[in-house]
Amino acid sequence: SSHFGARLLLFRGLRAPSAEASSRLGDMGSGLVKGVNCATAAAKDEELKDVLAGLDPESRAKLAKALEKAGGAAPAEDKAAEDKAAAGSCKVFGLPASMNAMGPILLATSTGCGEMEAIPMEQWKGSEFLAVNPFGQIPAVKDGEFSMAESNAILRYLAQKHAPELYPKGAKVRGLIDFAMDRFSSVLYKDAVAVIYPSLGFGASPSDAEAAGKACTENLEQFCEVFLKSKFVAGDSLSIADYKIAPFFIAYEHPGLQEAAKVKCPARVVQFNKDFADACKTAGMLCSA
Repeated sequence: SSHFGARLLLFRGLRAPSAEASSRLGDMGSGLVKGVNCATAAAKDEELKDVLAGLDPESRAKLAKALEKAGGAAPAEDKAAEDKAAAGSCKVFGLPASMNAMGPILLATSTGCGEMEAIPMEQWKGSEFLAVNPFGQIPAVKDGEFSMAESNAILRYLAQKHAPELYPKGAKVRGLIDFAMDRFSSVLYKDAVAVIYPSLGFGASPSDAEAAGKACTENLEQFCEVFLKSKFVAGDSLSIADYKIAPFFIAYEHPGLQEAAKVKCPARVVQFNKDFADACKTAGMLCSA
């Protein structure tokens, strides 16, 4: 296991690392074949950092090649198969017409951790789907032997397990993300039920369409003022809160819905939609939903 530490000395006249450090380096094995730069950044031991950082680019390339030749690098096809199996392990059950389902679906497909499993409404109460979600509703997710439901909960789960950058650690940033999601669910979702769903044929129109449209517009504007001071909810990068609101926001931009539902789509929502489309590589699914 000390072959890695010994090989370093072939490239530079650096002091030899201790036996313990050499052993740790050897244990890294084929994980360094992809590049010693990664090892330098990842090394926590200061001695290892010094040794690796001392190599010039040419020596790093030689070292990587020597390690690969030494054996221990998995065949490319095996590695590809492992990556594919790990990446697409989740199935998010839903339908493109469900805005609550599209948030988790977009997150899973854009990060590569899963895919959409379309399930017709007549199958929601079937035994197979009830084993995934006993309440027989979408969205739901199955990740290996684990399954759960509810849009916000799925977004949190997928991010924490597969895409932690979308739900950063820290009480304040998570507090802001959760604040935005909970506010949307408790207030703006009711607006969607009142104005969007009837336009899609999924419910009765409100008795006073003008009033419903006005209230929806005001709530959208207030949400943007409070939560979209930056490019996205938590700053310049996407978070699960953005995946939550995006399917609804893109619907509000549709001219036909604005006319039918008496909603005025705020300019800030339009800009968010453009930014989200640029940042989320599977955002095009919303246009076909």
